[in-house]
Amino acid sequence: MDQLLTVLPYLVCPIGMGLMMWLLSRRGKPGVGTGAELNAPALVHNDEVAGLRAELARVQGRQAAIARQLDILEEQPAPSEPAGRAVKYSAAGQDDGVGTGARRPRADST
Repeated sequence: MDQLLTVLPYLVCPIGMGLMMWLLSRRGKPGVGTGAELNAPALVHNDEVAGLRAELARVQGRQAAIARQLDILEEQPAPSEPAGRAVKYSAAGQDDGVGTGARRPRADST
């Protein structure tokens, strides 16, 4: 009996740990607990999924509209610059400050 009392504290930890693992593994299985506990997260999850699908449909609709606008703009010829907006450039290709400025000539690599 004395030996059992000396070994008992060493056995309590592994036995308690095994019991907790068994209880926690049963908690995640369907059919354990009440039905209300299990259905509530599923309903919230389904509502969230439905909301995300609706948002995805809206974003895809906007994306399609933007793609149509890009197609229309790409089909149109590039507008020519009005005559009154000419810019003078120095020999170094820098803006001389005449006209609207801000643009520099593009170097051709050909």
